[in-house]
Amino acid sequence: MHRSTAPADSGRLGLSWGLTATSRGGPTPQSPYQPTAQYWLGNALYALRDYKGSTATWQGVVKNYPQHPRAPEALLAIANNQLEQGQKAAARKTLEQIVAQYGGSDAAQSAQSKLSQIK
Repeated sequence: MHRSTAPADSGRLGLSWGLTATSRGGPTPQSPYQPTAQYWLGNALYALRDYKGSTATWQGVVKNYPQHPRAPEALLAIANNQLEQGQKAAARKTLEQIVAQYGGSDAAQSAQSKLSQIK
């Protein structure tokens, strides 16, 4: 009998170990849907109040798929997560990264707006 080494709470969402392993540095499936799946996995973890897990998953999207349209959105989600946790300096740095790396994106416009609010 094979026992899964997936985190216990991943079963609540019916998440496959492949997705959670990828967000934590495990094997990366070669699916074109992987970046989007990772982005939404981060949202699911956030909904479960797993702020550390959601941030790590979104960081994986940015690191592994920096040119994907979800990358700036993942950074914006990280910044929002940081703001909710009271980490203003970290959020400011993340928002500045969005503006610098993804200047023409909708996420960059949102980041710029948030920067003006937290200064």
